Amino acid sequence: NFFRYVFLSFLFIALSFQAYSENLGSQGLVWVNYTNNLKFNEKLTLNSEIIERFFLNPVKQHQNLYRFKLNYKIGENTNWDIAPGMVFFLQSTPQNPDRESTLIVPELRPQLDFNYTQKLNKVSFQHRYRFEARYFHNISTDKKSLEDGYTFNNFRFRYQLSASILLKKFKENQKVQLKVGDELHINLGKKVVDNYFDQNRIFGSLVVDVVPSLSLELGYLYWYQHSANNDRFHRHFLRVGIQQTIEL
Repeated sequence: NFFRYVFLSFLFIALSFQAYSENLGSQGLVWVNYTNNLKFNEKLTLNSEIIERFFLNPVKQHQNLYRFKLNYKIGENTNWDIAPGMVFFLQSTPQNPDRESTLIVPELRPQLDFNYTQKLNKVSFQHRYRFEARYFHNISTDKKSLEDGYTFNNFRFRYQLSASILLKKFKENQKVQLKVGDELHINLGKKVVDNYFDQNRIFGSLVVDVVPSLSLELGYLYWYQHSANNDRFHRHFLRVGIQQTIEL
């Protein structure tokens, strides 16, 4: 199983670099996120997340989202957990830093995660299987204003394989880790025509526990996307994150 997952990860990386070879231009952005894990007990955790993404040249908002999910560990001696959740998403349109439009389109995303963790010495592998439905706020035909209501657009399946590598341990709950991973997005639904392959994200970051309950993350993420209107985006993110854990 281990070698199969490693093979899949290299396959996703190969797909991404093949996409990059199309040489269709790139965008530089910053990704800032705050994550809070509220632990009720060893099995149940409420996870909340705020993410802001913005272009660098010129500085303009790209996306803003709020995610809430409830993680529940399945069974006593298992590495699986399940996490139903909801995301409220704000998307600036079009996805271009030179845009003149100021329209922000809300999106609702109910989602369901299945997570599996494998440990091998100083390396921990995380497999995340995410299923989500996408409901976009209605907009006018000239795409300049919002109209009442939301309309279902499509389903999406996401698989993320990541590895957390222990570099240094200071105390029992304080350490430095290198985190690397790859995530593949697949669109499903009647409205999907050309972009069944939606996007691929490759990332690497350094995670430092400042105190046992607070971690800082700094890294890089490469994001390739094939949009519904057949645009292809190559995005390079500087990623900055804060993660806080509160035990009740």
